[in-house]
Amino acid sequence: MENNNQKVIRISRKKLIISLVILAVFGLVIGIILNSLSTARMKSAPSIETGMAPLISDGRFAYPDYYNEQSDITDTREFLKTSYSATLKTRDVSEVVKEVKNAIRDVEGRIDRMNSSEKYGQISFVVPKSRFEEFRSEIESLTYAKLYTENISSQNLLSQKQGIEEQTENILSTLESLKKQKDDLALKHTQVINSINREITRIRAELANVRSTMAGATEPSVITLLRNQESSLTGQEIIQKQKLSGENNNYAVQNQNLERLIINENNNLTNINKQDSQFANNIETVNGTVRIYWISVWNLIKEYSPIPPWILIILIIIMGRYWLVRKGYLSRIELV
Repeated sequence: MENNNQKVIRISRKKLIISLVILAVFGLVIGIILNSLSTARMKSAPSIETGMAPLISDGRFAYPDYYNEQSDITDTREFLKTSYSATLKTRDVSEVVKEVKNAIRDVEGRIDRMNSSEKYGQISFVVPKSRFEEFRSEIESLTYAKLYTENISSQNLLSQKQGIEEQTENILSTLESLKKQKDDLALKHTQVINSINREITRIRAELANVRSTMAGATEPSVITLLRNQESSLTGQEIIQKQKLSGENNNYAVQNQNLERLIINENNNLTNINKQDSQFANNIETVNGTVRIYWISVWNLIKEYSPIPPWILIILIIIMGRYWLVRKGYLSRIELV
């Protein structure tokens, strides 16, 4: 029931329109400022290194140059390395951080780094690829769909695998060559040693014959001749013994060098096999980071409201005033 004693406020239509325009502009500016402050707070949140490929501007993951090398186009194998990044918004950051930790442990993953505060949290981790979808579903269920974003990127590391295979092939080829050189060296050494020993055996046999003959000789001229032969054969024996010693020393040095090279190549083979094993383990895991941001009530309303919150506030004020005017608590406004 209308109150006849209710005060009436008369307002110029022109002034009202101008005032409404000013209020609308003011509300729009306030909304833009609040949105900018919220975005700035999210960008200024602390970050830590994750051990995974960094994100570039379009949301993809950037990989080192050796991941992007051109692979043989005829090789159609796939060695996909998956990286995962998710952002969650919540009113209770610490609780969500605990839930993320539990989700990682539930799939037998590993936490590498963690940072948690009242308004920001971040966890870097590794989980088995075989249980990644289970983990991903668990993380997605920790908040509402509009408060969850994710980025999943996979890169075929075929070029890295081909590099490991090429190094392995080169090492095996080098090892085979070194072992053949070692076998050839031993064979040649044996042949040379046998030849020298045969020559020494011949010289010694002749020397024994000369000495036997000399023991029964009586003529001075014959004895002199036999002594000259003995001296010559003795010199030849010394030369052959020197050759034998030189051959043994030379063989020992060359054989030792080859053995050292073979040991080095075997060590290289062990290292490249470790790299291959690490590569396989890397492929079978997913590196990821989950970031948790605190969200204000204002931003929560903005996420779910089909219209801007400031318009809602204006509508609520208008409806509230209309109700108060009807009840007679406020003065009526008439346009003139």
